[in-house]
Amino acid sequence: MNTFEIMQQQVMAIHGETLDETFKEAVEYIEKELEPDSGKKILFAMPQSAGDVFLSTSLFRSMRDTYPEYNIYVATAAQYKSLLDDNPYVYKVLSWHDCMVAQAIMLGSGIWKGFFDIFFTPFITTQTKFMNYVRNGQDRIALDLRY
Repeated sequence: MNTFEIMQQQVMAIHGETLDETFKEAVEYIEKELEPDSGKKILFAMPQSAGDVFLSTSLFRSMRDTYPEYNIYVATAAQYKSLLDDNPYVYKVLSWHDCMVAQAIMLGSGIWKGFFDIFFTPFITTQTKFMNYVRNGQDRIALDLRY
């Protein structure tokens, strides 16, 4: 069973409906972009705003120090990817897809194990004004503002 079929089965069991082709495209895209054996993975999602993406770069050194065993992936719109070029703390930059806002797809739920171990979504508070604390139960708090 491929990734999409597992997700489809999970959604059908919970909601009694199927995923549309958009989600299938997203799953295929993410699978293609992820390194198959890249170890533990964090997704830092900041889809838009050059200012938000640029300011986010100040967090990556602390994130790397806090989660040294994780590879940090950053998802943003294609036009902002160059702001992250050559950042030594970012493992890989992914082009944003709207399905990346879905916690259950990114972290997994039920039989679906997900793509990432930890999912940071600061854009939800900076761009939509909702609070979020989704870290898949693996978060660490770095209160020492060293950098």
